[in-house]
Amino acid sequence: MRLCSYITLMVAFAVAFSSWLPAAELVPATTSLSRSDSDFLPVEEAFRFTTEMDDETLRLYWTVTPGHYLYRHTFAVTAGGKPVELVGLPHGTPTHDEYFGDVEVFRESVVIEISRRQFWGFETIDVHFQGCAEAGFCYPPQKKQLNVTKM
Repeated sequence: MRLCSYITLMVAFAVAFSSWLPAAELVPATTSLSRSDSDFLPVEEAFRFTTEMDDETLRLYWTVTPGHYLYRHTFAVTAGGKPVELVGLPHGTPTHDEYFGDVEVFRESVVIEISRRQFWGFETIDVHFQGCAEAGFCYPPQKKQLNVTKM
């Protein structure tokens, strides 16, 4: 098969195939098609996560690298699969997100304080969060498992 015919066949196939895909499965408009995932920081560098615990309180710290942000509504903590109330979750900066609508985000840092009474008796807790790079890449939802008996 000649190269020109092969290219024409591939373009026709791509157009036909894309017409039956649901709109939600198409590449989001904010995704940078000219950059690969490797052009972005690893999630651990984009959102530096540390913890500290005393007799009464667990503190969860995130330092957000410039050009990135964390979604407030994606923060969650679970103990034994049950939600832990995040009374100490601060408010973020209001913004409009093309996927989530009106949301609050953190562009610098965030600290969440949780009373140890909420997870007393559990060996581990799970911490959930998600953020994006302003250049158009959203990191997958993250889950960190903390062994609270060794802190």
